[in-house]
Formats: sequence, structure tokens, C-alpha cells
Amino acid sequence: MFTFQSLKHPIIVAPMAGGVSNPHLVTSITNLGGFGFLAVGYKTHKQVLAEIEKTQQLTDSPFGVNVFIPADITLNADNQTALQQYRTELLPLAKKLEVELPEISDLPTDGSDDYDNKVNVLLQNPVAVVSFTFGLPSCEVVQSLQKVNTIVVATVTNLEEAKEAEAVGVNALCLQGVQAGGHRATFNSHVSSSQLSCAELIALVKKETDLPLIATGGITQKSQVQDLLAQGASAVQIGTLFLCAQEASTNSTYRQALLSKQFNDTAITRAFTGREARGLNNKFIQQYSHLAPDLYPLVHYLAQPIRQKANQLNLPEFTNLWAGTGFEDCKELSAEEILKNLI
Repeated sequence: MFTFQSLKHPIIVAPMAGGVSNPHLVTSITNLGGFGFLAVGYKTHKQVLAEIEKTQQLTDSPFGVNVFIPADITLNADNQTALQQYRTELLPLAKKLEVELPEISDLPTDGSDDYDNKVNVLLQNPVAVVSFTFGLPSCEVVQSLQKVNTIVVATVTNLEEAKEAEAVGVNALCLQGVQAGGHRATFNSHVSSSQLSCAELIALVKKETDLPLIATGGITQKSQVQDLLAQGASAVQIGTLFLCAQEASTNSTYRQALLSKQFNDTAITRAFTGREARGLNNKFIQQYSHLAPDLYPLVHYLAQPIRQKANQLNLPEFTNLWAGTGFEDCKELSAEEILKNLI
């Protein structure tokens, strides 16, 4: 069975949902002795199967799949009011971009993200590792995956979540520090996420568990990799640095924003999806963060037309540009070159 300790290079390409991760990016690292994850959030189980099969065509090396835990959507009167108010706030920008926002009554209310079917695909077509984000799978799902020789990883942001994850029987923990780009993996999306760095999380969690630990969040330099491994991490997971890899499917607006030095910092916001996420601190974040309700993924679907049109028009100020705090280290290199710089 695969173990993270067996990797030639303990570097993991993070799963980046929304169209960045792809089989070519994953295999460019796995074929060199690192590890990569497919990101299957927002995709159907048929798309997941197709990506697994494509990746298997490109490599004989182990790789992983990252799955979102279903969101609990309750569209009650209060939530409808909050969403309607946010829609009203977004309407002037939507009009400026010439897009239509969905009516609140038309928003998808199924937060499952095709979870059950994705799990079935992974049981019928096993991969080396399955990681989970936004919560925990059941003990039954964990055990079923382990029976087909799949390592199960839980993404956690604090000690309490780490203990809960160990209790359901996972094989390893991915410790997401506050510097990480993209969505915070916090189990309870309605509270502010932990402010701990991945180094601080290692120090806390390793005292309480013998499970292998993966460190992630704001890692862009070789010295950080060495320090985290020395502190007890079995591997480090890196996303932002690979956003501008030649193999990544990062769209041109996103890629140019990272490379142009147009943005000076990042911020954590609910404005784009209703769940806390870190991205380049653009006008959309500055204008709408204090207005967005904590209603993921309903806000995601509500604001989606704005994000899509802003990308089409190359307007980085009005789309989600997920990035960690080390985004200024991004360079347009091959994944192999990025890996070599880290090892």
C-alpha cells in the first residue's frame, strides 16, 4: 500500500478545484517522484471517472483524488432574505458586466456535489489516496475505501478537527494553515476559521497523534519545505506555486493577475462563494466581503455569472483569484522546474 513516507520527493501538488488541476499537472509531478491530487469538487461522477482514467493513461505512479464533503443547505425564510439582499447589492455590477443573476428561487439547493456517486466511482476504480475537504466522511466510507487499499486523508485546520478525523479512522491528516490559498477547510463553515499556520498546527497535532501529517498553506520556498519536514511533516502540499505551471489549466485572467504584480496582498472572504477563502485582494473582495452571507454554495451559484464574465473580459478585479500568501513567488515555469526549485 502507498505511503507518503515512500515518496522520492515529499512534495504534493494540492487539489485546486474550479478548473486548475488536471491529469497533466498531476502526472508531471507523480512521474518525477512527487505526488498529485485531482480536484473533483463541482464535477459530476462521470467527469471524475474520465479524469481518473486519463491520469492512469499518463502514469503508473500513485496519485490522489480530493472530494468535497456535502454542504448542508437550508433555504429558509431568513436565508432567502439574506441572499436576496446580497443579490440586490450585486445587481449594479452584474448590469455593468451585462450578465443576468439567477433568481433566488432558481438557485440549486442540492449541496451534495454528487458525493455518493463520486465515492462509488472511487470504490470501483481505486486510487492510491482520497482526501476529503469541508468535513469528514463517515466511518463506513473510510473503511470501504481502505478495503480497496486507498489511503484516506482528512483536511483539518485545528486540533479539534484533527481529533475528530482520527476518531473516524483516517490514515493521515492534511494540516491547512491560515496562509493557504482557496477555501478554508473548516468543518463548520459558519464560524471564522483557525488563524494557525501549518507550522503551528504541526507543533500542536503531533503531540496528540501518530498519524502522518501533511503540511499545507503558504509554502513556496525550499527552506520552508525543509523546515516543515524537520518539524515532523511527512510531506508538504503546495497549490499556489503551481497555479502558473505550464501544465495547469489556470485561465489567462487568473494567470496574468498572479504574474503581473498588480495585487499586493491577499484576503480571506466569503464574497464569492459564501465560505471563507483566501484570494488576491481585489475590488470585489473589498466591496462585497462585509455583505456576503455565510451560505455556501448558494452564494457560489449566485455570483457565478459575474466571475465567469469577468474572466472572459479579462477583468481580474471582479473574479475570484484564489492564492496563498506566498503568491508573489509564482513564476510561469514547467511543473518539473517548480519541483526542482523546491527540492
